[in-house]
Amino acid sequence: MRTAVGDAGPCAPVRATLASLLSATRRVDSARSRDEVASALLASLRDCLSFGAIAVSLVDVRGDLVVAAADGPPELVSLRGHVIERAAVDSLLADADAWGSLRFARSPSRSAADRTSRPGAQPGDGAADDPWRPGDVLLAPMLASDGRLVGVVSVDRPADGLLPSTERCLVLELVAEHATAVIDRCPSSRGSGPAYGPSRACSGLAAAYREAFEQAPVGIAVLDATLSVLSANDAFARTVGTTRRELAGAALADVVDEADAYLLLDACREACEQPGTSDPVEHRFASRDGPGRWARSWATAVPPDDTGRDGPLQVVLTSCDVTEERRARAEQGARATRDALTGLGNRRAALARVGRALDDRRAGESVALVVVDVDGLSDVNDAHGRNAGDAVLLRTCELLSSMLRSGEELYRFGGDELAVVCEHVRGARAAEALAARLASVRPSATGRLGEFSCALRAAVAVSGDDEGATSVASLVAAANDALERSRRTAGRPVGSPTRGAPPGAARL
Repeated sequence: MRTAVGDAGPCAPVRATLASLLSATRRVDSARSRDEVASALLASLRDCLSFGAIAVSLVDVRGDLVVAAADGPPELVSLRGHVIERAAVDSLLADADAWGSLRFARSPSRSAADRTSRPGAQPGDGAADDPWRPGDVLLAPMLASDGRLVGVVSVDRPADGLLPSTERCLVLELVAEHATAVIDRCPSSRGSGPAYGPSRACSGLAAAYREAFEQAPVGIAVLDATLSVLSANDAFARTVGTTRRELAGAALADVVDEADAYLLLDACREACEQPGTSDPVEHRFASRDGPGRWARSWATAVPPDDTGRDGPLQVVLTSCDVTEERRARAEQGARATRDALTGLGNRRAALARVGRALDDRRAGESVALVVVDVDGLSDVNDAHGRNAGDAVLLRTCELLSSMLRSGEELYRFGGDELAVVCEHVRGARAAEALAARLASVRPSATGRLGEFSCALRAAVAVSGDDEGATSVASLVAAANDALERSRRTAGRPVGSPTRGAPPGAARL
């Protein structure tokens, strides 16, 4: 008597398995994109095989694998969109035991003898007495008809706690192979993958987007709603100074330098709250090895997939490496404020320093400007040559710099004039004493007519407390006036105090 389909009997488990396979086939066949196939494959394996942890990873355009679907513990589900480097996958498959077309990656707790514990290396042999161990993983490489690796299915945590039987291994092989054939028919499947993470339609346009993402000369990263990295291209990884594998799943706040994190996080939030692209921000990326690289970044909020349907936004972060640009700007700025011959700050730098010192002075403090004239430098140039003049000027700078204390800095004010900016001065006597010490120096050098020396002339102006008498211009004018009087005063000791000058000229 023929048993009805719904009747119990020895064939019931077989019929249940066949029914599950039929359902799995229909589910996979109805998928319209690679990611839908991955989701259908995961659901089919969950229903057919009762594994507690399942992941489906598909090869992307660069050859790496992206976790397209995952089910199981939260830490596994959170890996969706995670990029796995191809070399690591190839190594794992090569080291695993061959169970037919499947690969069994043994737990480190298993001994080397376990590799040959299955007679004839047949899947499922001895499974009834062989428990599954933590660290065991069963892999189903998804190989296209031409031998290309399309993806990998991995399963873990069997419900019965045992290594899978031969029948369960065959079901895994059948479902994975069928899904591989369906994926291989997708127009964008050859050599490509979900570069933007899940939910990218399998179309020529999507493939073009993925190719642009991977080949872009600027860094691009896709973030989820929590601002964690779903995927990043090679240019972004290079700018950050790490690998795509390390970036996947990382919080943006951990990737950016701590001092600049708020700038980039605010830009991302701005893009999410007001759809569009944020204003560009310049920031540094974090680095374990010295200062991180500088980048100019924009954030753009986009729908989760090509359909534009409602769902959590993703943020596309575009970053240009501007480290060299900033270095060039800094060097250009340094040249604009640095004297090429002496290496000292120039007149512009000195005036800026005076301005900052005036702004920062505390009650009871003054700012002093000492102007030093290398007397007769032009005569040295005429008599001994310009190289000799340069030599005596450099020697003068060397000697004067050695006499300065904390809060005093030497500048080349122009031509044959040098200047010392003194901060936190308490009373004019200290500044006048410094001017006298500087004027006592007699720098010497050797020219074509033999050794010679130059005299120095110094004058000082000290800021006062009266309102309106603390500007940079008035302080410089007073110092210049005092120096000019010193030049005109015959027989007066060089560097003598300028207290006898008219009010507002030497002391402001």
